[in-house]
Amino acid sequence: MSLAAERKAVAALLTAGGIRTAAHVPSDPKPPLAMVTPGTPYLATRDDYTGDRVARFDIWLVIGTAISNTALADAMDERISEVLAILDGSDWLVYEVSADQWEPAGGSKFAVAIISISNTITP
Repeated sequence: MSLAAERKAVAALLTAGGIRTAAHVPSDPKPPLAMVTPGTPYLATRDDYTGDRVARFDIWLVIGTAISNTALADAMDERISEVLAILDGSDWLVYEVSADQWEPAGGSKFAVAIISISNTITP
């Protein structure tokens, strides 16, 4: 089991679905962009004594800025729907979708949607 391989596989899945995606936080992010980051907890043992683990990742959808709140909300809803459609056919379980603001180094402030996913990993 490689967490890096799992994270990169999620990024590749989104990229294949037409979403510009990074398997890390870029030093100079340019929206629209999806970033696959560790979730909370990143890795946990399942409670069924199988030795399996649950890996969790957060997909940060950097929406950017817009002229109006309506346009920004519509862009966020559209991007969330696109990612959910891609993940629907995969082994990844979406367990939460939230929204926030993110201010990376450099001073820009972006609207972000955070899609939390998990998957069972067998050692």
